[in-house]
Amino acid sequence: MGCAVQSVAGKSARDKKKDTRMTEPTNSDVWVLRRTYKDDRTLGDLYAPDGVLFCHVLELPWRDNKRNISCVPEGTYNLVKRVSPTFGLVPAFLDKETAPRTHILIHTGNFTRDIRGCLLTGTRFADIDGDGTLAVAESRIAFNKLMAATSDEFILKITKA
Repeated sequence: MGCAVQSVAGKSARDKKKDTRMTEPTNSDVWVLRRTYKDDRTLGDLYAPDGVLFCHVLELPWRDNKRNISCVPEGTYNLVKRVSPTFGLVPAFLDKETAPRTHILIHTGNFTRDIRGCLLTGTRFADIDGDGTLAVAESRIAFNKLMAATSDEFILKITKA
């Protein structure tokens, strides 16, 4: 969402550039996000490493990976838990993997208007505000479960459903 982040250890991402390697991931660290693309949003199902549906994800629609208006491209990404001044401790994509875009996070929220390129978690899709479009409901519940279930460093593989 365009906000600065700090690593869990308190160093800024810039300070940690010297050693941005993750520990060697195991299969237990790979999460899979399967997306369905809509004209005005992207709906996703996040699967835990054991293959079980874990939660739902709301993103912006695909707009050629443009900053603040697009979801991130499909691919495999390393995420590291960092401290965001706006959202607190969150999983963050490594900037070098999402360049030229930066500060892409997974955080709480319900609607596409709550994001500028980040991912929102929820326990289900619902028309929360009665506008006829799906949002994610119970975002904080899903987010807290995700934070508890993931390690400080993990892999997210994003694919089309």
